[in-house]
Amino acid sequence: MKKTRTVDQACGRAFLLAYTAACCVAILSMAAPSPLWAADPADSKLKDVEIITFFRANRDTLERLRQMAAEDAAVISLINERTLNTSHLREQRRAEYKTLLDQLGRDVGVSADSSQVTFRLEGSGSVIERSWMKGLAYLRGAPSKRFIIVSSLDHAPKTDGVYLVPIEENWYIAFGIID
Repeated sequence: MKKTRTVDQACGRAFLLAYTAACCVAILSMAAPSPLWAADPADSKLKDVEIITFFRANRDTLERLRQMAAEDAAVISLINERTLNTSHLREQRRAEYKTLLDQLGRDVGVSADSSQVTFRLEGSGSVIERSWMKGLAYLRGAPSKRFIIVSSLDHAPKTDGVYLVPIEENWYIAFGIID
């Protein structure tokens, strides 16, 4: 009986030691920057002129997507190929979104709320690391004070915030960064 208790104690100690080591590795891996997971806004490859060219070449498609996303914001707030498949939109509406997204010729994520529609053209990050996105934004009114108006976003901003470069009317190049 005493031998069994010793084996049980040894197993318990080994489990506790392995569990503690695993927790330490997990905590350190979240705290230390990793080149595989790093979300560095300096990785942005799209220049302003490329985004403006994309905007002008696809203006009608972007405008239709903007209208649809605004209409459907209460049903679906993030629209891309993956979210459409599980959305509660009618099949005809999903098909129209897919057709329009395909016309853009690149992976674009569309998100909408009551005051804006954004088109993510590139970005990176997650809830546990620095996140950023660059793309287009349509604002229904004048930009609020939370937006920072700049003349260029060819070089990624260093501080958190939402940066805008005016294109025309309510359309902007947008760059959002949060740590």
